[in-house]
Amino acid sequence: MVLLGGTAVSAAPEAPGSIGIRLVEESVHPADSRSRHYIVDHVAPGDEIRREMDVQNASSDAVHIELYPVAASVEDDRFTAAEGRGTNDLSEWTTLDESSLDLEPGESVRVGATIAVPASAYEGERYAAVLAEVAADDGDIRQIHRVGIRMYLSVGPGGEPATDFQIDGMSVVLPPGADWPVLVARVANTGERAVDLSGSASLQRASGTVSAGPFAVDAGVTILPGDTGQVRAVLGEPLPAGEWTAEMTLAADDVERTAEADVTIPARDSEDSGFPWVLVVFAAAALGIAGYALVRLRRAT
Repeated sequence: MVLLGGTAVSAAPEAPGSIGIRLVEESVHPADSRSRHYIVDHVAPGDEIRREMDVQNASSDAVHIELYPVAASVEDDRFTAAEGRGTNDLSEWTTLDESSLDLEPGESVRVGATIAVPASAYEGERYAAVLAEVAADDGDIRQIHRVGIRMYLSVGPGGEPATDFQIDGMSVVLPPGADWPVLVARVANTGERAVDLSGSASLQRASGTVSAGPFAVDAGVTILPGDTGQVRAVLGEPLPAGEWTAEMTLAADDVERTAEADVTIPARDSEDSGFPWVLVVFAAAALGIAGYALVRLRRAT
């Protein structure tokens, strides 16, 4: 079982019954704010970089933890680790000081990762992850849990490639079976690096008399260079159908963009009964692996 999606938990306390892995602050790359949580860098062919991580057992039991690099990709706008121990260029360039750890309750160990880029490496950005894996057995059932740290490595001459994106338009939809409407923005990555988007949206009635928000956009959206993706914000307030002006502000690294658009909130068949709506949950296969990503050592029932 790979733990996917979720919110970055770099500031969260270590919960009982969990393990965590986080990037050590001293090893961050200052040119990219994501490097506080992920391994992010731009290097020339033949370069070598090193990062330090803390691996912690916050459970009440001794645990055996496997550590390894694994290939990753961006699929359906989600950063996703390969199943098993799939490899790519970046994972094969990555060597960890330790391949496994046996940690007592509350114990933590610092582990280094060295990325050696061959001189023959071609230009472009590559994606991988450093994972910590634990297994829990209950009779004939074995559960595998993985958490880790994303890796974004750009290879090429010169300075850091540009990060940029634009918001191309917005609309409001009411997905089948959903109760809250959703503001959907189309976003184009016009830069040379993958972007991890965060932000919020607000709405104002066309008449200017009513406003709503801010509404947080769904976390975990990653868009590759040259691609176009979607960012969604659930409009979790009882808003009447009709014409509205939407404003959305998105950020990726240190780049921030704001756009406005006229949108229409669709009417529901039972609109006269009010808006007893509930939150829409969008399934996502995103590798939410920032800071101390915590995993419960739960046993199958």
